[in-house]
Amino acid sequence: MTNQPKILVIKKILFGLWIVAILSFLGYSLYNPSFLDHEKMKLTLETYSSQILFIYIFICLIRGVFLLPSSPFVVLGALLFVDQLWLVFAISLLGIFCSATVLYYFSGFFGFDSYFKEKYPEKIQKIQDKVKSPKAFWFIVAWSAFPFVPTDLICYIAGTIRMKFSRMIIAMIIGEIPLVYFYVFYTQETLNLLG
Repeated sequence: MTNQPKILVIKKILFGLWIVAILSFLGYSLYNPSFLDHEKMKLTLETYSSQILFIYIFICLIRGVFLLPSSPFVVLGALLFVDQLWLVFAISLLGIFCSATVLYYFSGFFGFDSYFKEKYPEKIQKIQDKVKSPKAFWFIVAWSAFPFVPTDLICYIAGTIRMKFSRMIIAMIIGEIPLVYFYVFYTQETLNLLG
C-alpha cells in the first residue's frame, strides 16, 4: 500500500468517526431531551468538573480538524466555567492557535483545500490577493476580529500561499483576542439582558 491510499483510508476513518460522534450526540439528545436540561447540566458539572474541564480543553484543541467554528465553544466554556473565565479565555486562544496551525500546515492532508475551493471558489481568489498584499497583516487582524466569517478559511489561504506562519498567527491572535474576550466575559450579561 503506497502512502496516498493509506492517507485516504485515514481521512475516511476520521471523517466516519466524526459523523458517528455527531449523530450519536444528536440521537441521544432527541431520545433523551432532558440531557440538555440546564439544571441537570449544572449538577453534572459540579459532580464531574475536573473531567469536564479536561474534555472541554480536548475539544477546543481538536475542533479545527473538523472545521467547527470556535465561537460556540468559547460561549459554552463561559457558561460552564463561570468561576474560571480567565482559564476559558486562555484555553479558547490556545484552541484557536492549534486549529490555525493545523489548517496552515495540514490543509492538504485533511482535504480542506478541496473543501474550501468547492465551498468558496470566488472568495478564495479575492482573499488570496488580499493576503498577498502589503497590508495582509491588517487584513488578517480585521478578518479574525469579525465574528461572521470563517477564520479557518484565512489560515488555510495563508498556508497555501506560504505566508510566513509567525506573521499569520500573530495577526490572527490579535484579531481574535477582543472577540474571545467579549464572548467569555459578556456572554452571561448578554443572556441576562435577553432573559
